[in-house]
Amino acid sequence: MRVFVVGNIGVDETYVINEIPEKGASVHGQKINQDLGGKGANQRSNTFPLRG
Repeated sequence: MRVFVVGNIGVDETYVINEIPEKGASVHGQKINQDLGGKGANQRSNTFPLRG
């Protein structure tokens, strides 16, 4: 079986902060997580169990 996925892959960034900022305020993140995301990455990861 062959599966072709057409889509994009991007980088999702998640920031951990200690407080929710007020409107217009800036806060420094304590930790940054970067993961691959996007429609192409999601479709590909969902087809992985289909391989033989």
